[in-house]
Amino acid sequence: MGSPYDFGSVMQYGGKHLSKNGKPTIVKRRNNRPVKAQRNDFSSEDIKQINMMYNCQYYLSESDLFSY
Repeated sequence: MGSPYDFGSVMQYGGKHLSKNGKPTIVKRRNNRPVKAQRNDFSSEDIKQINMMYNCQYYLSESDLFSY
């Protein structure tokens, strides 16, 4: 979708997930450490991509997620 890779995305799995031998399956290039996953909230990039994917006429924003 023309966006930078989003390590904070809810779609990002942890660096050792799906590993059969306990070794990292995905690492960051700059420091060679396993990627950490988060499952708390959508990242700003997640929200932007959801809006683009569904051609949202009225854009969802981060503040909309916490307005209730």
